[in-house]
Amino acid sequence: MKLHAIFSLFAALLLTTAVADAAPRQNVLFIAIDDLNDYISPLGGNPAVKTPNFERLAEMSMTFTNAHCSSPVCTSSRTAVMTGVEPFQSGVYTNKVEFLPTVKRLGSLNREFLEDGYFTAGAGKIYHAFKFIDDDWSETFRPGKWPSVPKKRQRSYAGGFTQVGSYLDKVEPKTGDYRATEWAIERLQHQRDEPFFIACGIYRPHVPWNVPQKYYDLYPLDQIKVPEALLENTDLDDVPEFGRMLAWTGLGEKVHESYEESPHAAILRDGDFEELLQAYYAGISYADAMLGRLLDSYEAHPERDNTALVVWSDHGWHLGEKAHWRKSTLWDQATRVPFFVRVPGITTGGSRCDRPVSLIDIYPTLREVCELGGDRELAGDSLVPLLRDPEGGRWRDYALTSYLDQSIAVRTPDYRLIRYPDGTAEFYDHRVDPEELENRYGEPDYSEALTELEGLLPSQMVDPLPRIDGEAKKSPHSAGSSSPAETGSTRPDILWIVADDMGYGDTGFNGLEDFQTPSLDALAAAGAVCTDGYATHPFCGPSRAALMAGRYQQRFQFYGNPMPKGSKNYDPAFGLPPTEMTAAKHLSTLGYRTGMIGKWHLGSEEIHHPLNHGFTDFLGFLEGHRNYYRTDIDWMVRESAGKEITTVPVHESYRDDYLTDFLTDGAVDLIQSTEREQPLFLYLAYNAPHTPMQATQPWLDKVPGIEDPLRRIYAAMVTSMDDGIGKVIEALKETGRYENTLIFFFSDNGGIPVVNGADNGGLNGMKGNLLEGGIRVPFSVSWPNRIEGGARFEKPIVTIDAYATSLAAAGIENPSPDSVNLLPYLTGRREGDPHKALFWRTGGKAQFAVRAGDHKILGVRTLETRHFNLESDSGEKRPLDLSDQTADRLQDYYRDWESGLPATNKVSSPDSKWPEQEKALGLPVSRAARENVKRRIQLQSNLLKKALPPAGN
Repeated sequence: MKLHAIFSLFAALLLTTAVADAAPRQNVLFIAIDDLNDYISPLGGNPAVKTPNFERLAEMSMTFTNAHCSSPVCTSSRTAVMTGVEPFQSGVYTNKVEFLPTVKRLGSLNREFLEDGYFTAGAGKIYHAFKFIDDDWSETFRPGKWPSVPKKRQRSYAGGFTQVGSYLDKVEPKTGDYRATEWAIERLQHQRDEPFFIACGIYRPHVPWNVPQKYYDLYPLDQIKVPEALLENTDLDDVPEFGRMLAWTGLGEKVHESYEESPHAAILRDGDFEELLQAYYAGISYADAMLGRLLDSYEAHPERDNTALVVWSDHGWHLGEKAHWRKSTLWDQATRVPFFVRVPGITTGGSRCDRPVSLIDIYPTLREVCELGGDRELAGDSLVPLLRDPEGGRWRDYALTSYLDQSIAVRTPDYRLIRYPDGTAEFYDHRVDPEELENRYGEPDYSEALTELEGLLPSQMVDPLPRIDGEAKKSPHSAGSSSPAETGSTRPDILWIVADDMGYGDTGFNGLEDFQTPSLDALAAAGAVCTDGYATHPFCGPSRAALMAGRYQQRFQFYGNPMPKGSKNYDPAFGLPPTEMTAAKHLSTLGYRTGMIGKWHLGSEEIHHPLNHGFTDFLGFLEGHRNYYRTDIDWMVRESAGKEITTVPVHESYRDDYLTDFLTDGAVDLIQSTEREQPLFLYLAYNAPHTPMQATQPWLDKVPGIEDPLRRIYAAMVTSMDDGIGKVIEALKETGRYENTLIFFFSDNGGIPVVNGADNGGLNGMKGNLLEGGIRVPFSVSWPNRIEGGARFEKPIVTIDAYATSLAAAGIENPSPDSVNLLPYLTGRREGDPHKALFWRTGGKAQFAVRAGDHKILGVRTLETRHFNLESDSGEKRPLDLSDQTADRLQDYYRDWESGLPATNKVSSPDSKWPEQEKALGLPVSRAARENVKRRIQLQSNLLKKALPPAGN
C-alpha cells in the first residue's frame, strides 16, 4: 500500500507539472503614444476633448491617475522604459545623445522577450526617432515620411514653433500612424505557436499637428474656449531662473538673442490660442482613433484573455500651463502621463489607482507577469501588488523624473520637489495647489515635508552622455558655461546649395557689378566668404561624385559625365558606386531626414539612384541637364524612401513654368513638412545657370541694363536662383531652424563665358580645364550658432570639405582621407592651411594640378607643365621657373597622391575598367562610353592650348 501511494503521488506530481508546462504564457500588446497629456477623458484634464477609445480602454483595465515619466523628453523617457534604467543612472538625460549604444549595453525589454522565446514585433515610435536595433526584434516597421499637407491647408505659429493643418480624410491610410497600426494589427492577427510581444508606437499628437480633417471637425473653432487658467497661469515670479528658462525654451539654457519673445507671449499676442488648442485636440482624437483600431483587434483576438495590455505616453505636454508650450519641464503637466494596464486574471476592469507610479515600473511588471527568465537589476518595482489591490498593496508612493544637466523632481501623493543643477528648487503642495502656482520652497511650514522629499532623491546622478556633436554638455549655470551658440548643443540642420557652371565673379560677395545677388550676399555675410574655394573637377559629374562620397573621385575612378538614357554613349554601369558612404547615408543613421532636390548626374540606373545612396526624399532629375520649361508629365521625378523608383507626376502644388522656381518650391516644402524635432539634411542642386540658356520674361525684366543678350539670360537665371535661395532661407527662419543650420554654397565648377555668359572674375580658363577659371568657385559657409558673420577665409579649401564639416557638426567621426572639417578654422580655434595640398587630375591624365599654399603646378598632356604663384598672379598669366624648390615640392606632393590612386585609371583606353561599377551591376563599361571620354579629353586639350601662356624658364 505504501509503495502504491508513493507511485500515485509521483504520477500526480508529473500530471501537475505537465499541466503547468502546458499553460500558455502571457502575450503582451504594448502601445506607446507620443506627447499625450491628461486631456483624455479618463484623466479629466480637459472635458472638451473627445476620446471614446480611451474610455473603452479604461473600462477594461486599471487607470493609473498619478503616473509619471522618467524624463520629460522622448529619448530619455523611452530609453528608461525599455531598459528599466533611470536617466540619472544611464546618463541619457535629453534627446541630444546617441542612445542606441546605451540600449545595447544595458539590454532591453524587447531583447529579453526575444531571448525568452517570444515573437517580438515593433512598429512606429517605440524608441526615439523610429530607431530600432533590428537584431533585438523578430520584426520591425518604420512608417517613414508622412504625407505632406498642401500649403493652403497649413499654418505655422509662434515663429515656427509648430505647424498645424489638416489632410483630406481620404489621406488617412497613408499617414504614418495608420500604417504602423495596420502593420501591428496584421502581426496580432497572425496565428503562431510562440507567445508574442507586439509594440506599436502612435506618433500623434506629437507636432506637427497635421491629421485628417474629420478630427478637426470634431472641434469647431467657434466652440473652443480657452480655459481661464491657461490665460492666468503666467506668473513665474517665484520660479528660479533655470525654471523660467525651461518655461521659455524648454532647454534650460539662456535665451538666445534671436528669440524676441517666448512662444507663449507670441501666441497670446497673435490670438492663436484657439487654433492651437483645436489642432492639439484633433491630434488627440486621431491618436484615440488609432488606439481604437488596435483595441478592436485586441478584443477580437482569440487569446485576449491571455494577453496583457499596456498603454502609456512618453511624457505630457503644456499648452500654456505655467506659460509654457512644450514638454521639457519638471512640472506636473510635463511629467504626468496617461498609463493603463490590463493583466487578465489580475486587474479589475474600470479600476483606478491614484498612488504615484512611474513608467520605469513597466519593465519589472512585465517580467513578473510574463515570467521572464532573465536576471538583472532594474530601477523600478513590479506594479502587480497595485494591480491586485490599488489601495492596500505595499508601494513606495513616489516617482522620480530627471532631465537636463542632472535636474530632478520627486512626486509623492501630496507634494512635488524640483531640484535644479544650480542648487535652486521649487516645492508645491498638491493638496491645495494642483496647478503648481505657489512655490513653497523655503517656507517653514513645509520644512518637514521638504526634508522627507529630499531624502527620496538619489544620492548620486551620473554625468550626462556626450552630446551628439561630441562635446560634453555643460550646465549653463556652471563655471565656464556657454550659450547654445557657443556649444553647438543641438544637432544642426545641414543645407548644401550647389549652383551649376556659375562663374567665380558672379556673386556680390566676389565683386559682381552688372546685376545683384542679395540672398547669396546675405548668406555669405552671415558666415564666411571662402575666397579660395575649389571644386575637385572642372565639370559636373566627377565634381558631384566627389562631393557625395567626400573624397577625390579618382579614388573610385569617376572621370566622366554619365550620359542620359537613350543616348548613343549611355552606359548603365557608370554612376556613383553603391559602395561609397555618402553624407546622407551617415546622417540617416542619426535620424536625419535626407532630401536631394535638383540635378543628380551620378547615374540613371536604380543602383545609382539617390534613394539608394542614403536619401529619403528625391525631387529632381537624374541626367546632366534639363529643359527649364516643362515639356511633358515626366519633366521631374518625385520619390520617397519605401516607394518604387519610377518616374511619377509632380505634385500639383508646384509651379509648372520654370525649373529653378520649381526646385525652390520643392526645397521649401521639404523644410516645412519636416517635423521640427527631426534634423534635416538637404542637398539642393540647382541646374542654373547651366545650359540650355532659358529664362522667363519676369526674370529677364529684373536685369534690364545688360546689353549682351547671352549675359542677360545668364543674369536672369542666376537672379531666379538667388531669389529661390532667399525663399529657402526664409523657410528655415519661419520653422525655427535657421540659427542652427550649417549652410554651404558653391558651384560644381567654373563658368563658360562663351557658352553661358558667365564671368569668372578675371581668372583664366573655364569649365573643362584646370586653370583657375575652371575649378575656383564662389564659396560661402554659414552657421549662425557657430560661425561669426562677416569673415573672409583665404586658405585653399575644396567642396568635399562640406562632407567632413557636416559630419563633424552632427557628431560623426570623419571617415574620409581627403575631406577636412573646416569648423575649427572658420571659428578661429585653429590657424593655418586646412590642407597640405589640393589635387586635380582629369581622365586619361590629360590634365593634372596641385596647389599648396599660394603656389600651383598645372600639367597638360603634350604640353609643358606650368608653375604659378596665385597670390600675385591669380589670372595665371605669368608662369614661374619650374625648377625651383617650391615647384619640386608640389610635384612631389602630386606624385605621392597619385601613387595612392587605383592603377586601372586610363579611362581613355578601350581596355580600361571601372571595377566598382562593373562589379555592382555585372556589366562592362561600354566602348562607346570610353570613346566619349577620349573625345572630351581632346577637346579640353585644344581649349587649354589656346588659354595657356608660354611656359616659364
